[in-house]
Amino acid sequence: MTSTPARVIYPELPDPLTPSDLQQLFSPSFDERQWAPTVARTVESQVALLVQLKIFQTIGRFRQSTDISPAVIEHMARRMGMQSGLELTFPDRTLYRHRPLILKRLKIVSWGPEALALAEATMFKAARARTDPADIINSAIDALIRHGFELPALATLRRLAGTAHSDVNAAQWNEVCGCMSTAQSAVLETLLVVDSKTQKSPFANLCAAPGGASRKNLNSLVDRYQWLQGLPNPATALKSIADSKISQWANEARRLSAIELREYVAPRRHTLLIAVIHDARSHVLDDLTQMLLRFSRKIEWKSEQRLADWYQKRHHKTDALIRAFRDSLNVLETETGPVQMVANVEATSGPHAAGVWVWCRIC
Repeated sequence: MTSTPARVIYPELPDPLTPSDLQQLFSPSFDERQWAPTVARTVESQVALLVQLKIFQTIGRFRQSTDISPAVIEHMARRMGMQSGLELTFPDRTLYRHRPLILKRLKIVSWGPEALALAEATMFKAARARTDPADIINSAIDALIRHGFELPALATLRRLAGTAHSDVNAAQWNEVCGCMSTAQSAVLETLLVVDSKTQKSPFANLCAAPGGASRKNLNSLVDRYQWLQGLPNPATALKSIADSKISQWANEARRLSAIELREYVAPRRHTLLIAVIHDARSHVLDDLTQMLLRFSRKIEWKSEQRLADWYQKRHHKTDALIRAFRDSLNVLETETGPVQMVANVEATSGPHAAGVWVWCRIC
């Protein structure tokens, strides 16, 4: 298992150390300067004590004397009233004496069985949801710091993360494959068969992007959905696996060819395939849902337009009928004979004459 160093959040001292860094990180407080003489007799020993104290406060662990920058020792020596800091050297036995004193002052538990158990438990838990080694290592670093434990060497954390990564993945692969029948496993194997003519496999089609969610691509999406429905259902096999882990497995599989994937052991091979199927189903369902929403919005918009047009036309007809009725009332108020009055009403009302006569009878 490899890891990207840049992603591992392992505390380190700034490199190079600037005067500002020395002032901020390696200037002892008044209380620390009062404490140092109570546990170390000579000024040289006090400098060594406070240097290791400030280093531990910064990176959560101790450093061998040979790994400490002379600039740090010189700065601390001057802060303690000495002018020959660059000439100071501290044997390892000095650190051995100072180590428990510093841990006691900071209320930190040294790296040991208890810290190891916490780191392993945290890594195994993280490995169930993550595949990136850096994420697994960072989870342990965070847990150790939060619970007040000394940090081990980064090589130790990498080794523990590698064990957790390997053991958890193997257990999960076997768990996933245990939920699938022999027939389902056989179907998965057919996805890796490369056609002699096209030199492509169904696995390549499975990993290929189906195209955008457009009306033009609707038939292709429906065909892809139906094809995916004919493959083993990943829901049962992956029910205990975190979504983040499934996505990472799918991404891992997509970076491989069918030939490369066939070289994996069966549990891992089948798990990666079922993860790709799960991811492909999710994407095609998202695309179809997106298209359905687009169609729904379009239908809704057209319906609103038609309803607005209908109200507009109804409004115009009602206004015209009211005007015709008004004009007819004016005719009825004139002193003319019945025959002439009917003729005048029909002439005034025009196409609305029938409606006007109905209103007149009601009135």
